[in-house]
Amino acid sequence: MYERYDYREGNGSQPQTQDVALFGMNDKTGFPADISFDDGVTRTSDGYYLNPSNTTSTAVSNSRGLGIVVGFPPGTILTQLASSSPTGGRAYTNLLVHGATSSLSAAQSSANAAAATNRLIYVGGQTLASGGGAIELTIPTLSWVIYGIQWPQASQANAATNAIILRQNGAVAPQITIYRTDGPNGDPNYNPQFPFKMRGSVNPYTGAPTLAPGEGNVSNLTYAINVPIVTNANFDILIRSDASCSNTLVKLDGGTDLNSQMGLGPLTHQAGIAPTNLLDLRDNPPGYADDVFLGYEQTALQYRNGPEKFAARNILSNNIVSLGAETYYYTVGGASNDVAGSGFGESITNETAAWVWHDPTNTVTSLSPNPPSQMNPLNPTA
Repeated sequence: MYERYDYREGNGSQPQTQDVALFGMNDKTGFPADISFDDGVTRTSDGYYLNPSNTTSTAVSNSRGLGIVVGFPPGTILTQLASSSPTGGRAYTNLLVHGATSSLSAAQSSANAAAATNRLIYVGGQTLASGGGAIELTIPTLSWVIYGIQWPQASQANAATNAIILRQNGAVAPQITIYRTDGPNGDPNYNPQFPFKMRGSVNPYTGAPTLAPGEGNVSNLTYAINVPIVTNANFDILIRSDASCSNTLVKLDGGTDLNSQMGLGPLTHQAGIAPTNLLDLRDNPPGYADDVFLGYEQTALQYRNGPEKFAARNILSNNIVSLGAETYYYTVGGASNDVAGSGFGESITNETAAWVWHDPTNTVTSLSPNPPSQMNPLNPTA
């Protein structure tokens, strides 16, 4: 196992800001041949360390009896990024970095600490990383894992529209439907997801891209996609990000100044920066930016809304999207009914309530006069 650091980023005196990924490989065969790095301490769950086959408890096999020191700071959520690993699907989907300790007794005594990051993981004689922490993980047989901070994904802000919208003269730009055809020996049901995912929103439940009516596979070897039409005039680029986004950069045609009119990026000639004979207001021009940021421009934040959490009689049924939120209904002359929420995103607490409780059968507790129940009438007569 080894970690990769990117010294172009962060601060050299704070190595935890330069950690990029942890790579591990297991070339053992046979059964059982999975390898776990688990300190054996039973601690309060932090809600991570699960996989599609183990959704309520961790899976430990052939443990080395200790966790692994990482340079990532405690509190970092790491995602298994190696999607092509043959059996990597049995690896933990997400890991939370905890504090690290060389003392087994310290790990045992902190097992039920209020803050998950303070539930220390025992790492034996490994050298503790400055500013870093520790994780536990399982590497399935004949597979590899790459744990790092989740890279940018398609936005889940609104499954009903694209996350990237072009607007001109105050209105959304019109669109034209174009048809793209695969080669003669290609897929008869040609319907790639990448062009739809790259332009914007995906379904928050399935991850499938949002398609407008008439888009997708339309005939043999051919799919349709709508493309915005922008005329020779000023236009706006609107980006709708979801709650996981911390910043947004935009690149047009390999790198074009998009933001100087908003007072962002370079606004005047920069002495010593080529080209010296013309004004270049690009944020990340060639020769002065690495490939990660080359051509990208800083956007202006308009506003941020935290995810809305929909209430439920059982807070485990809280939902952060309206689809699947708890629903109450009644039949006139019949009984009231409660359709429990799906619990999608109930554990999300950043920028929203930790939980929201509501029971329509309970009485109203405000000043009198009060209706007999919060949903009134609760059981209406015919």
